[in-house]
Amino acid sequence: MSDMSEGASTPTEVSIRRAPKIPVFLVLGAVLGALATLVLTALQPADPAIGFPALFGYFCIFGVPFGAVVGGFVAILLDRRATRHARRLTAEHFSVEAPSEPDRPAQPDYVVVPDATLPDAAARPAHDAPQPGNR
Repeated sequence: MSDMSEGASTPTEVSIRRAPKIPVFLVLGAVLGALATLVLTALQPADPAIGFPALFGYFCIFGVPFGAVVGGFVAILLDRRATRHARRLTAEHFSVEAPSEPDRPAQPDYVVVPDATLPDAAARPAHDAPQPGNR
């Protein structure tokens, strides 16, 4: 481990708490609102002229946002509870500079590989074994 005495230390007071993920509560509330709408719509007789899917879709306009609002309200209540039970701690922030890299000689970004299709490849000796297709 590195020596902590090399860097500058700054004490800071921080709050540690378990906060709820609000988007999860909103989506879960909307899904539960849609399920509650489905159950409440299924309990009532559907008008044959309109049909069940259209009636369910119409009532989802009200049920889904209502469920999302209830889910958001639950998330806010849990967030306030987490804020009350939060612990205050003192943390130290260390600023340490990275050591500079030693000077290295410049290396090329590419590697030259001889190609068999170049003109100087004809000057190389051929293999003794016959090539397939060449007689």
